[in-house]
Amino acid sequence: MNILYIARKNLMRKSLRSILIVVAVASATATLFSLTTIVASVEKGVRSGIARLGADILVVPVEASIKVKSILLSGEPSVFYMDRAVQERISSIPGVRAVAAQTFLKSAEYEDCCDVFDMLLIAFDPENDFTLLPWLEKNLKRPLRSDEIIMGSTASEYTTLDDHIRLYGLKFKMAGVLEETGMEFVDNAAFIPQKALEMMVENSQKENVKTVNIRTNQISTVLVQINSGTDPYNVAVLIEKTIPGVNAIVSEQLISTVKKQLTGTLKFMFATSISLWIMSLLIIGTIFSLNIDERKRELGLLRSLGAKRRDMFRLIMIEVSILSVSGGAVGILTGLVLLYSFSGYRDFFRVHLSWPSPVELISLVSLYLLFALTTGVIAGAYSAMRSMTLQPYAVIRTDK
Repeated sequence: MNILYIARKNLMRKSLRSILIVVAVASATATLFSLTTIVASVEKGVRSGIARLGADILVVPVEASIKVKSILLSGEPSVFYMDRAVQERISSIPGVRAVAAQTFLKSAEYEDCCDVFDMLLIAFDPENDFTLLPWLEKNLKRPLRSDEIIMGSTASEYTTLDDHIRLYGLKFKMAGVLEETGMEFVDNAAFIPQKALEMMVENSQKENVKTVNIRTNQISTVLVQINSGTDPYNVAVLIEKTIPGVNAIVSEQLISTVKKQLTGTLKFMFATSISLWIMSLLIIGTIFSLNIDERKRELGLLRSLGAKRRDMFRLIMIEVSILSVSGGAVGILTGLVLLYSFSGYRDFFRVHLSWPSPVELISLVSLYLLFALTTGVIAGAYSAMRSMTLQPYAVIRTDK
């Protein structure tokens, strides 16, 4: 019979007390684990999507600044335009290494128009593009023809490889599917060459096809790559000063925006989580403090049988550690079930979550098991110290 055996027996004997402590720790762990996972998943999704764009700076019309953040963060399709001359002016700015223009168009619900309604179409220039060319060189291994289309991972559900999809009266063959990025702006979009957009505009003038009102000198955004060692914020300021009517958005700025949005949205939840954690500390501390008073004779008997002071300390800490880790495991499991079953998370946060990889998830689980253990150790330390001060013969003779 060792200390671990005695601790386990005591926890089973005081099952109601044990359950209460497990629930307290599980509540705090579940809420904090869930919120941390959400924040990490949102940031990961945004970083992945921005990395897929391959741009350090996004230049858009100043009146479309809010729209472009909405597109990038929540995937809501939206269109806006500016003069194509902006692209050439940006390319001449010091520190700029490469520029690539894109033009946005939404598919429409109209007779003989489109097989898909409200899907974002992104036209790119194959000669200057640096976002899709690496994928084309690796996967398609040839230029994209004007009658071909590349689908995002989610948008690909509307058709199959080598099959056709109709857009503004023209049929496009799906040439490939992009890997999932976790950002709906990319995953829900379809990419077409600039030449295909010009063909759409021309074909839309026909009867029974919705008209596309885009001029050949219009673009929606300019993606900018800067020279190595150049500060993107300095280049962004220079772009806005040089070219009136545009807003230069640094990629890292979007991630900061996400964090600010989440901070505001989750502020109350974090406060609630911290309150639950403090409550857990108080519950564990109070229960074990009372427990020491109830077990004075038991602890005194152990001392009289040869248990040392440090053994008393270890006994209490083992008990509180078992309960805390159990509560942490229950809380993490509850958090995972809630996260993966809560289908309304996207509508609530207005962003797409890119769930942690197995390695990242293992790291989070380990972190919060340690968090739960630390909670128990802090809360039970006082009671464990008290158990070391008990005088064996005095407490055996007491009536309490």
